[in-house]
Amino acid sequence: MNDRPVPDDRLSVWSLSDPEQPVRVGEVRLIAGNRGLSFTYDLNWIANGYPLSGDMPLQTAPLVPKDRELGLGAISDAMPDRWGEKSIRYLDRPKRVTPLDLLYFAGDRRFGALGFSINPDRYEPHDNGPLPELDSIEALMDLIQRIDNNEPLTEREKTIVSSTRTMGGAHPKALVQVDERECIAKFPRGSNVDIALIEHASLALAASAGITVSPTLPVRSASGHVVMIDRFDRNQGHRLHCLSAKSALLCGVDPAYPPIDELSYPAMADFIRQFADPDRQSENRKELFRRMAFNILIENTDDHEKNHAFIFEGRHWSLAPVYDVLPLMANAGHQEMIVGNDGLEGSLANALSQCERFDLKRDEAIETWFAVADRVSQWKEVFSNIGVSASDIEYLSDFIDSEDRITMRNRDSIHSLPAPGKGRW
Repeated sequence: MNDRPVPDDRLSVWSLSDPEQPVRVGEVRLIAGNRGLSFTYDLNWIANGYPLSGDMPLQTAPLVPKDRELGLGAISDAMPDRWGEKSIRYLDRPKRVTPLDLLYFAGDRRFGALGFSINPDRYEPHDNGPLPELDSIEALMDLIQRIDNNEPLTEREKTIVSSTRTMGGAHPKALVQVDERECIAKFPRGSNVDIALIEHASLALAASAGITVSPTLPVRSASGHVVMIDRFDRNQGHRLHCLSAKSALLCGVDPAYPPIDELSYPAMADFIRQFADPDRQSENRKELFRRMAFNILIENTDDHEKNHAFIFEGRHWSLAPVYDVLPLMANAGHQEMIVGNDGLEGSLANALSQCERFDLKRDEAIETWFAVADRVSQWKEVFSNIGVSASDIEYLSDFIDSEDRITMRNRDSIHSLPAPGKGRW
């Protein structure tokens, strides 16, 4: 059992925009039979700070979630997900596992700019130790497998693997130091293809289609590649306040405006129109359309609301770079985010059905779609040049080059495009 102090019923919350000068924001407390959290702002933050999310207005009274499953937006985004919780249960073995415990044991390097401390007067997070470096990749992979198998680890081994607690997601990840950068390492996870190298190639293909991506680095290992993804929520030593699209859309970002309350690509475009820098919002909306088109055409059907994010820039919010993009190899024909009038259906007709919300006239949207499609049609060359094997490319072609997707890349078929809501194409 870990002998470090554990939370009782509250934690102090800090802003780490400048990690050298943490600023206390308020505190979270356990409520609802230890199943939920309330939050109270410090008076100084009320006077000088900003709402952490739209459901967290600057007020002296405690804030309680309207929906316990959703929680308070900014606090929920700071929580570890399934793998982080598994890692905490294994490495720290807390006597209880409440939302407060998960926030605390996740440590100092979570998504965004918030930190959590037992000490109300100083920022003293749970110490997860130094970040591992690139030469620890093989050891990390072995230790993650041992955690998955519930095999014992020594204290030194627990220190090596401690950075797996922090980041979100259902699959194993770890934070790794790469030169001066903090990167998220994503590991092979039982796929029959080199999934990490394919993700690196997919993001390179997205960049060639005019999409802003998080830089990646593939690292060869004994059992396939590991992909290192630069953190978009870090910038020259500063931490950026961010929200997932889930929190931004369902909880909002400004208490003066009701949340959009719709998990869709068009809703994200509306969010950009409402809260992005006016000088950049039109291009950001158009880029979002390119992202949606790319996800449909590359067969990335894991494009759910936590795989999109927004970055707070002081007065405005910007679309975070693309991350977690790769073919899902299922030919499901539908996305996780709503595309248009026909719901989740991944089709050109559905993508065009609400194109005006992306600041695109129908003809412009068609041209934008086919500009992306032209890049996707070159995927085999891009993937091969990056080093994806011929056998993996052949396997992927069953999905990226499915009959529906080849049709959606073919400009000559535009004349047979059905009216919106009249079927897939």
